[in-house]
Amino acid sequence: LGPTLSITPSSTSSKIIISWSGGVFLGGGNQGNKIGMIGLWNETTDTMVSMGRVGANLSNSSDDFGQHVTIAGWDSPSSTDAQVYTLQAGRYSGTYDNTIEINPDSGFGPRTNMYAMEVSG
Repeated sequence: LGPTLSITPSSTSSKIIISWSGGVFLGGGNQGNKIGMIGLWNETTDTMVSMGRVGANLSNSSDDFGQHVTIAGWDSPSSTDAQVYTLQAGRYSGTYDNTIEINPDSGFGPRTNMYAMEVSG
């Protein structure tokens, strides 16, 4: 699990815009394809808000890859309970045996920014 953020909607008709940006590093593995998935997960409702794939096709399996990524989503929780959002990351599939790291200690990329904003419904 990655960064976590909580927001409490003021109305059951409110919508939540959630956004995360930061550095993603893909490394290791035995092939040139480095592919991972990142997603914004609503822990409160146990639903995926937004999901995307990140990666590169590198010419050498020993090469690593890093980039700045932004992902955003629109949620309709229909509740005035606190909504807890988390960034999740993992390998794309068992076929791609690389690792995926969010803001790794290697110093790649900007630090994490995660935002949530309520929009009246």
